[in-house]
Amino acid sequence: MAKIALFDSQGRVINTVMGSLDQFPDGEDITGKPYGVGWVKGSDGSWTPPAQRAPTLSRVEFLKRFTRDERINIRKETNTDDVVGDFKEMLNLAVSVNLADPDVVEGMDYLVQVGLLTQDRRDKILSY
Repeated sequence: MAKIALFDSQGRVINTVMGSLDQFPDGEDITGKPYGVGWVKGSDGSWTPPAQRAPTLSRVEFLKRFTRDERINIRKETNTDDVVGDFKEMLNLAVSVNLADPDVVEGMDYLVQVGLLTQDRRDKILSY
């Protein structure tokens, strides 16, 4: 029995099965290779790993990415800037924080716009 990769029309592995190429003639034997679901086989035979997914962090893990001074300044600003207040409230209500979530990215961009974070700090906080 071999490990067979099954592909979609774009060359992306959508499933792996144990069997033979006789059973899965459109598949490819990937026994002993690291390829799996999400990998893409190019027309030139090269393989590309799946795109890295943004991590999902707990609220505490996310907030620990900020310095103490940044957290304090953001908390102070929640009383005078409705957008900062809304962003902080949404974080408080969240079960977890996905670093690529459009609302998180927009909120972080706003913190840069109003001077609560530098662009460099924003990028470091959202890095994965």
